[in-house]
Amino acid sequence: MYPASPLTCALLDGNDHQRTAFTHLLQQLNDLTLVASFTTAADALTFFRQGGQVHILFVAADTAGLNVRDMLVLLRGQPALILLASQESGVAQALDMQSVNSMQYPASLLSLEQAVQRVREQLPPLPARDPGTESLPRYTSALFVKNGSRLVRVDMADIVCIEAVDDYASVVTERHKLLVSSNLKLLAAQLPMGKFQRIHRSYIVNVDHLVSIEENTVGLTKGIRLPIGKSYRDSFYRYLIRV
Repeated sequence: MYPASPLTCALLDGNDHQRTAFTHLLQQLNDLTLVASFTTAADALTFFRQGGQVHILFVAADTAGLNVRDMLVLLRGQPALILLASQESGVAQALDMQSVNSMQYPASLLSLEQAVQRVREQLPPLPARDPGTESLPRYTSALFVKNGSRLVRVDMADIVCIEAVDDYASVVTERHKLLVSSNLKLLAAQLPMGKFQRIHRSYIVNVDHLVSIEENTVGLTKGIRLPIGKSYRDSFYRYLIRV
């Protein structure tokens, strides 16, 4: 049900300063990948209702319009919920729910590591795998990205390429070009290995849209041509030889 490592997580916090600070803290954990960040409970619930998946959802207790009881019912235990409370004492007890993990906000790296470890120990064991089966995470057929104030569903098969644009990313599909509130590293963590290949520090391509390779550039559908970075060249060519 879950990939062994790293765990994935999402963050719900309507306070820009708190959200930025906690995001930087999350990025210090090598075994935890932040794949989505929300400012409203409605955006978070839309993500999960439309098939988005993470292991842990961090939720700031002071998020406007948040009803933790209702959220627990809607999420049905998946993902695990960690409540971030400025006053930790009595929060989980007041909710009278043992399924709610809580931690002090603002958090320290040590308290974050301990909270994540508690959740890791509560996760059900992975099912036994055939030794000959490739051990890969289960991915959904769509990527959920934040474009402005909207959470947009993008079918994986429609993505032609993804380009880094400062701290954002441009997702190019067969019909649209979306500037999304996520960087290339976070988006890469949500993509299925194999179909998507990093060819440059600024570009990821969908190999199903690959048309040609010439003089260290790739040609994609829609007439797109992109450079192959020197440090990515060997691994990309090895991949092409295997397929």
